[in-house]
Parts: sequence; C-alpha cells; structure tokens
Amino acid sequence: MRTTIKTILLIAVLALLAASCSTDGADEAVAAEPTITVATTTTAEPPPDPAEIAAETQQATIDAFLVKDMEALMATHTEDAVFLDPAFSTRWVGASYESNLQNVFKWTDAEQTELLDSFVSDDGTRGTVIYHWVGTNYNGGPLDLIMVQVHEYKDGKIQTTTNYYGDDNARAQFMDAASS
Repeated sequence: MRTTIKTILLIAVLALLAASCSTDGADEAVAAEPTITVATTTTAEPPPDPAEIAAETQQATIDAFLVKDMEALMATHTEDAVFLDPAFSTRWVGASYESNLQNVFKWTDAEQTELLDSFVSDDGTRGTVIYHWVGTNYNGGPLDLIMVQVHEYKDGKIQTTTNYYGDDNARAQFMDAASS
C-alpha cells in the first residue's frame, strides 16, 4: 500500500514539474492542473453466518408457536416445507402443512405449553426445539407430553420439521385411549 501511495505521489510531482517547464517561451501554454485519481477500496462484509440465521428463524418459529400466530409461523418456513411425524406416519407438504397446523393450534394450550430447550447446529443446517406441550387431543381429552421438533434449514428458512415425542404414552394421549 505504501509503495502505491509513493508511486502516486511521484507521478503527481513529475506531472507538476512537467507542467511548470516549457521548452519554448513563445509557445508557452497554460498547463492544465494534473488530475490524480486514487482508486478506493472497499471491505466486503463477510457473508451472514448460517447458524445465526437459523437461530433467528428458530426463535421466530418458537415465538409464533407459543402465541399461535400462524402467519408468523409460516413466514419462517419455505413454501414447500414438509412436516413429518413418524409416530403417526404423517407427512404434510406446503399448503397441507399450514392447514393441519391450524388443528395443532386448536389442540394447544398456549398458556401452559412451554419451551424447554432449543439449539441449532454449528453449520446452521439443523435445529432442535423441545416443548412441554399441553392441550387437548382429538377427542377433547388431556394432552400433556414432551414434543421434540427437529428442523432442517434451507436458505435460512425451515424446509423440514420432524416431530418426536418424549413420552411412551404419546400415542395413547393423542387418541384418548388408556395410558400405557
């Protein structure tokens, strides 16, 4: 950088000297002011950290779920987002994901449901959320279990959510059958 500045200054000094010297007094012309152009350098911002983006998206998802805000929740997902629930062989994609979440919101007691833990992988591709989920089941019976959601991220949004349950009797709670 110093060599570049020295070179620019040397060129400027030589230009000024050349302008002030004349070989023929009769043909003396007024020399134009020398123009010095210095290239500006910019420091590019580092690309956003995928893990930070995923953590922000995941927190927005949690906040939306806990207040049952469907619009805010779906804004954190890709348009073709997939919801999987292996315990019930459930697979919802895109619009069916949103319509089925309406039922989940109906079953959820937002005041009683609480976040237990949340974390995102170092590379920002996966995240996990653990809730103590309280609500009512299909038949209006009590639902009180641990729900684990694993999120997979694409371009800073949730592409896939896979649901797991931390209670042996989760299926019985959903179906309002006798607890096992």
